[in-house]
Amino acid sequence: MKAPIHLFQSAGFTALTLAILAAMCGTLHGATAGEESAILRQYCYGCHNQKLRSGNLLLEGLNPAQLGQNAVVWEKVVRKLRAGVMPPLGLPRPEKSAYDGLAAWLETELDRYAAAHPNPGSTEALHRLNRAEYQ
Repeated sequence: MKAPIHLFQSAGFTALTLAILAAMCGTLHGATAGEESAILRQYCYGCHNQKLRSGNLLLEGLNPAQLGQNAVVWEKVVRKLRAGVMPPLGLPRPEKSAYDGLAAWLETELDRYAAAHPNPGSTEALHRLNRAEYQ
């Protein structure tokens, strides 16, 4: 006799649930690439542009709608935002909800890109150590 397949145990249901939750988070959050681009333009591009390159970081030429193409740079931005160090003290900052929303949107988009384009890392096969490597 076959064991019943529970709806909650199927991989399809899990993937569907995650997709719905991600969509809801974006909707509840109100995050769109256009809104986040406006925040970046207003608070980030003034210092991180071609002319100043503050912190040796250039954001102005990057397209926020295509975060995955420059994931290393955007991951750095997320770390700075989560640490609360950008924009520096004394410079105008967005409201707390917009600030946290930008960081969450960047994380979500980067995670979405990483899930769609997995990087397997090193695919080198295991090999037996020779005498020199073993010692």
